[in-house]
Amino acid sequence: MIQSITISDLTLSDSSGKFLLHDNRGFDVSDLRIDIQNLGNMDGARLGNYFEGKRTFTIEGQINASSEADLETQRRLMQGALSIDEGLKTMTVVTRGGLTVTIDVILTSLQLDHDKGENTWGEFQIQLVAPNFYFDGNVLNSETLTINAGEGGAIPAEIPFSFGSGGSGNVTATNAGNGKARPLIKIYGPIQDPTVQNATTEKSISVTYTLNSAEDFIEIDTRNQTVKLNGVSDIISNVTGDLEDFYLLPGDNVLKLVAVAFTEAEATVEWYDSYIGL
Repeated sequence: MIQSITISDLTLSDSSGKFLLHDNRGFDVSDLRIDIQNLGNMDGARLGNYFEGKRTFTIEGQINASSEADLETQRRLMQGALSIDEGLKTMTVVTRGGLTVTIDVILTSLQLDHDKGENTWGEFQIQLVAPNFYFDGNVLNSETLTINAGEGGAIPAEIPFSFGSGGSGNVTATNAGNGKARPLIKIYGPIQDPTVQNATTEKSISVTYTLNSAEDFIEIDTRNQTVKLNGVSDIISNVTGDLEDFYLLPGDNVLKLVAVAFTEAEATVEWYDSYIGL
């Protein structure tokens, strides 16, 4: 199923090169955290909380070298590429079916075996962990949401404020994977108290804040659970709604932007197709 795995300058291949893949585990589903408690006075059990957890990988293979010195060089290359000095590293995986995905990982164990008398090859075992359990597609998708006409008014707003009856700013965002995609949303002013809605999941995020110019924006990072003004100042205390549960389901998702008041406001939504496993 897996054709190649690349981390930093290290490429592991199933068919050629210095580093050959033999066995890979952890690419199907993430570690699952399921709480099941036996019932004390009757048959059966009770299902408690259940969550997807981190993802752990084990990658095994063989180093092929032209000489004993080359074998030592390739071992050092693998050690350097997988070093934890820089924290998380992006792992790119290409399947035999042509799908390319990425996931951020960090090394937890590296074992390099070298049997006495074998001067030009040695086996390796790499163990990695990924905090984010979904694989991302390698293409950044983007859609622009215009404000829903009829659901707001101009800034500054006059009191009493009259609300309209409809909207025409719906946009369909398609997640081509089979997992939940977490988008990055940027809302640009002028706009007062914007809300981004996913009508498909019936989830929304509202921010009680006024942007007075087109240069200012609110950045909502649903993966990292942050909301910032102009990408810098933390304004998560101004947020209500479903920040923790805002995602794009596999397939089509209908999104829209509404607000109390606005002029030429809009929002951009960026996401990677999301995959449960390979």
